Amino acid sequence: MGFDAAVNSAIGRRLRCRREELALTREKLAECAEISVQFLADIETGRKGMTVQTLRKLALALHCSADDLVFGAEPEAAAKFPALAARLDSLTPAQADLALDVLALVQKALPPAGQGKADGD
Repeated sequence: MGFDAAVNSAIGRRLRCRREELALTREKLAECAEISVQFLADIETGRKGMTVQTLRKLALALHCSADDLVFGAEPEAAAKFPALAARLDSLTPAQADLALDVLALVQKALPPAGQGKADGD
């Protein structure tokens, strides 16, 4: 499989949007991902693709999954619960792991779906 300009452009747009959401400069993201600023610019504009290793470094630096960059973030949860999604997006991976643990404990304490006021009564 060779160079696919449409795929690279879509990934580049998602990467740039995520970088801008986090208010990161290209210089700062490139430094965090250990790549050159020019290479990052080429990725963001779709002129170049990247290795899996570079994708991993960028996803870690952007606190998102590689799936989010390659396929786009899953919009359903964010659309249904925007306040929750915004708070989760602001967490580091370690903080997100702790938040998931807390959420699991809260879910155990709630009545099952369809019972009680937890359903928006």
